[in-house]
Amino acid sequence: MSTGSSGSRQARTDYMVLGVRISPVTREQWLGVVEEGVKSRSRRLLVSQNMHSAYLAPGSPALMELQARADVVRIDGMPLVWIARLLGLPVTRAQRAGFMDLMPVLMAAAGERGWKVMVIAGRPGVAELAATKLRAEHAGLQLLTEDGYFALDDADGEVTRRLERVASEGADIVLIGMGMPRQEEFLQRYLDRVAAPVVGTCGAAFDYVAGVIPMAPRWLSSLGLEWLFRLAAEPRRLWRRYLVEPLRLLPRLLTDLRNRRLGEAHFRFDRAEDGRGAT
Repeated sequence: MSTGSSGSRQARTDYMVLGVRISPVTREQWLGVVEEGVKSRSRRLLVSQNMHSAYLAPGSPALMELQARADVVRIDGMPLVWIARLLGLPVTRAQRAGFMDLMPVLMAAAGERGWKVMVIAGRPGVAELAATKLRAEHAGLQLLTEDGYFALDDADGEVTRRLERVASEGADIVLIGMGMPRQEEFLQRYLDRVAAPVVGTCGAAFDYVAGVIPMAPRWLSSLGLEWLFRLAAEPRRLWRRYLVEPLRLLPRLLTDLRNRRLGEAHFRFDRAEDGRGAT
């Protein structure tokens, strides 16, 4: 698989907020990066950033390294948009790109353009249940699935089996949904063995489509209140994420606010400075 710099990335300014990278892209721009990769058959890596990943990042080298390597680190949560605007950065509501909003756009395009998508996500049977629904909604959609329950060290050969299937099926797009930071750890280890031009993370998106996890109304998401719905639906699992983790990000927010006087240029993400090549 060849590698290359995305034209969309060259024309876009990414930023460092709360110590982590964000790529302000609209749904259409995100899809454009996908299309670039499929057409050129060169690597496009698309990952996500939200308050949870910002909290996890300092303790997860795999997450930080993968985000630095990515073509797009989409903004998956309105709080990051609000913080960016508070810092005076040119980030808008339209550049919040949650995967549940991207899903219908991507699946419609894949069906229309003949892209083959493979999903590695969820408990056994869950991704396939979601895929059955999505195939019914999008004519021509080629959507293949594998579950995400296996040992990351490949001791049992299950990673290799999935990667060999990606290659044999000729997938154009591979989506990894194992939760953070496991999905990033998987890609940090095996990205170079994924024989598909476009690779992205999708979190629990297929669990939502399958109905395994209740999905918040999209209007709540647009208001930045999706977290409240999720907390009410799964309080025992998510209370720490939504009630404790944001408080622990406050020191980083205060640092950013102190640096606001340095202007927009101070927050720009520079791949050259990061030792990974020029933007």
